[in-house]
Amino acid sequence: MIKMVKKFKILLTVFILVVLCSLFFIINKQGKESVDTDLKSLAKRELVDLPELSEQTKKYDAFIPHSWRLVEVAEGDLNKDGQSDTALVIQKTDKSMLKVNTSLGSNLLNVNPRKIIILFQNNGKYSVVLDNENVIPSSSSEDDSCVDDMLGGLEIKNGNLQINYGFWSSCGSWGVSNNNFVFSYRSNQFKLIEQEGSYFSRANLNVNTKTYTNYVTGEINTTVTTFVESSGKEIVKRETKKIKIENLKNLAALTFKQLYYGKQD
Repeated sequence: MIKMVKKFKILLTVFILVVLCSLFFIINKQGKESVDTDLKSLAKRELVDLPELSEQTKKYDAFIPHSWRLVEVAEGDLNKDGQSDTALVIQKTDKSMLKVNTSLGSNLLNVNPRKIIILFQNNGKYSVVLDNENVIPSSSSEDDSCVDDMLGGLEIKNGNLQINYGFWSSCGSWGVSNNNFVFSYRSNQFKLIEQEGSYFSRANLNVNTKTYTNYVTGEINTTVTTFVESSGKEIVKRETKKIKIENLKNLAALTFKQLYYGKQD
């Protein structure tokens, strides 16, 4: 009787181990299939299902190299000659630049490079006056897989080029920020003349900080608004300080880190 009980326990243990191993295999396989499916879906969306160029934007097709796609387009007069110029952001469509992420954040990262191209119009014909592949970040980052696509948009307003970046991370940071950089065409270069930013922490929604920097006059205006829950009132503090500006930054020579973080590469 005792031998039968021992034998039963051994068989039961073996059965449990087999079941556990089978479950592990199934779960692992499903996880891999899920990632593979996501990868195929992303590849199809990012690399195959490219948006059709509208009749309005087909005129820029000649400036978009093979295996690149259009991401952003802005139109307006940048050199004050009365003709509409164009700024494009394009992105490479290299399948090898789709990376499987095993860390926190998105399962799949698209690290294809992006570039900004500026076209001046002259009697209906366009010519490239700026081509920078370093100032627009990829939609994903292998260094920080939790951060969303930081490119917020592109706009030509009041004769100036505006590039918007935003920061939001699903892990590792509570901070949320937005920065708008304004470039003016001066002396055959696009010079950074203004920057407007905002910041708040999701850990403390009662405090909001806004900054406005004028690089021409060398002034930074900071406004910090604090909401006091006990009184239901806002406390607003403003500060203006001078900064030393030796030369206005040239968009053609800037990298993303230099522009957004003020860091040298």
